[in-house]
Amino acid sequence: INALAKYTLQLSDKQLMRVPEERELFTKNREELDRNLGDQWDASLYAEYQFLSLFNINSAYHYAVKGTDRYRSNLGFNTNRLERNSKTMKQTADLGFGFSTLPWVKQNAFSIPMDIGLTASWPITGQNIARAQTVNLEYKLYF
Repeated sequence: INALAKYTLQLSDKQLMRVPEERELFTKNREELDRNLGDQWDASLYAEYQFLSLFNINSAYHYAVKGTDRYRSNLGFNTNRLERNSKTMKQTADLGFGFSTLPWVKQNAFSIPMDIGLTASWPITGQNIARAQTVNLEYKLYF
């Protein structure tokens, strides 16, 4: 069982952006805005069970929160629409299966050190996120 906690501090910068008015879909209003993206907190719990020395089953829980993005216009444009819905929260659960040739390589029974993993991820809950189920195939070749 592993646990992870991470904090990401996002420093402010400048970004050239279009700034629509409240009821405007498209706009010609462009400005290099002062931008401060919201900082992010992440936490995860991960468990893995190995069997037959080559295979593993794993599961994980992820929690992430990102603060509200802030924009400032020097030309007086209203940046509320850019900031709205920029605060996010997401909780996901993962279930995976893996295979590794590393034990064989250590025994000189196989010459290619690699890992292969297939993981499915399901959103549990969230705010201002895409609630999409995903499947990830990961291949690692060591050399």
